[in-house]
Amino acid sequence: ARGMFEIVQPEFVKPVSEINSVLKVEPVYGLTRGLTGKRMEKAVNEALKLLEVLLDKTPDSMPVELRESLGWTSLLDAFKEAHKPRNMEDVKPGGRARMRIAYEEMCTVQMEVGMRR
Repeated sequence: ARGMFEIVQPEFVKPVSEINSVLKVEPVYGLTRGLTGKRMEKAVNEALKLLEVLLDKTPDSMPVELRESLGWTSLLDAFKEAHKPRNMEDVKPGGRARMRIAYEEMCTVQMEVGMRR
């Protein structure tokens, strides 16, 4: 169920000395037949690498001063927090990753509306 803690076939087998390398919070994606969690994780990792390259060549739409005053992260870090959360704060509905991504979506929609006028 959404918003509930869930353990589904845990796949982590690590020595106790590496306990901090295991994610405490792991995203759960809706999968379809033939798409496994491992494949989805690989696809997300590749997408984040590609996003890093693309965003390195693109200026951030949010001014640094505004971002810092709101306590938000860069767009790349927001996507990383959303897909590789370190704790429950990273995935809260009003959390900084979601707010930063929502801001970017809002700006994109506004630009599209402006271009249509």
